[in-house]
Amino acid sequence: MRSSVSSSLALLLFGIIIIIIIIIIIIISSSSKSSSSGRGRSSSGSHSARSSSNITTIITVVVVVLVVVVVVVVVVVVIVHVVLVVVEVEVVVVAVVVAVELVVVTVGLVVVVVAIVVLVLVVAEVAVVVVVVIVMVFVVVVVVVVVIV
Repeated sequence: MRSSVSSSLALLLFGIIIIIIIIIIIIISSSSKSSSSGRGRSSSGSHSARSSSNITTIITVVVVVLVVVVVVVVVVVVIVHVVLVVVEVEVVVVAVVVAVELVVVTVGLVVVVVAIVVLVLVVAEVAVVVVVVIVMVFVVVVVVVVVIV
């Protein structure tokens, strides 16, 4: 019982941190986008700067949506795991859920890594890279906690 509570608390913390990080990424990307489009406008034509900032906006939105979806899916799967542990269903069912959980988390990590690489290539902000590394560390920590529990 205590282990499931600790894992759900870790999950809650993880969710809050992810939300904060997503907000930070949005703020950073929007501020860097406006500054880069300003530079582009002064050096080249306004059209190219506008189109590049539009592409950056679209990619940023897509990446943020992907990350949010991944986080939601992971949260749902882990909550199901916690509920099953609390209810004390058969070991086989829990084992299946844990297997699904690991697959979901692995796929989620791959998606997040790809999204991060795209975001870094597009936005190219050091702060974004740092934030993303922090996210990865938290994801790994939560996965480890859940698997151990």
